[in-house]
Amino acid sequence: MKLIGRAGRESATLPISISPDSSLSSVKIKKGKKRLSEIKSFSLEEPLQVDGEKAEKVGSLIRSKTYDQPSSVRTTDNDPTGDRRRSITSNLPKHNLTFHKIFREVSEDEELKDSFTCALQREVLYQGRLYISHNHLGFFCSMLRKEIKVLIPVNSVIIVKKANTALLVPNALSVRTTDGDKFLFGSLRNREMCYHAVRSVCTNLQVSICTFSNFIATAL
Repeated sequence: MKLIGRAGRESATLPISISPDSSLSSVKIKKGKKRLSEIKSFSLEEPLQVDGEKAEKVGSLIRSKTYDQPSSVRTTDNDPTGDRRRSITSNLPKHNLTFHKIFREVSEDEELKDSFTCALQREVLYQGRLYISHNHLGFFCSMLRKEIKVLIPVNSVIIVKKANTALLVPNALSVRTTDGDKFLFGSLRNREMCYHAVRSVCTNLQVSICTFSNFIATAL
């Protein structure tokens, strides 16, 4: 390369050399950008086209998969009553021991049939548990250092009927005895199951007029 001065004379020639490494690096940069653009153009559903087993591995990482929850941890709401019954059965031995520990006047041979969390309605609601055995209905609550115990012989129960709390909520059970005592057990999560469990052990129930009328209407 030659430089020309003002007088038109030739100036000194300056040799300019271009390194082959710099041209090679520029070519590599261009190829890298091209490769990057090709990778970005791939869909997430398509594996990268690389050699051999690498293609399968890369493709399996890029490809999105739907996660299926294991059947062992799936929850179903098809049969909540069945789940409730299995829960009661599994905890029954534990509740049976507690029942005999609380009500020591009950014979050890008398086994517990069922148990439900509920609240006994009096001047306030006493949250506790209702125990149903072959011969007794027992309720126990321990709240604010105060224990509430109720033990009702089933042969003294003459009326068992469904009731509402707050006039609208259908979650209570009313029990009346021959002595005129009335007990209202509310906050029952499964009132229907508790209702049938209580009636199954109470053999001296009176047939109400409404029940008798429904029976006659059905028979006719």
